[in-house]
Amino acid sequence: MLPRAAEADAIVATLPGTGSTEGPLGSKVFEAVSEGTIFVNVGRGTVVDESALIPALEAGRIGFGLPWM
Repeated sequence: MLPRAAEADAIVATLPGTGSTEGPLGSKVFEAVSEGTIFVNVGRGTVVDESALIPALEAGRIGFGLPWM
């Protein structure tokens, strides 16, 4: 996923929350994306490292984020 992150206009996460899917969307992915990338998570919250997502939103790398609530 990481090599493709810089090419993506949007990332949609649909992963279930399991031990093997904990935290794959973290700082490495969010630092690699192009400015303004759209991020939507309809999977479980454990898939996303929110402490890495917030700085990416603040820096504009993620232009829009929609978490699953």
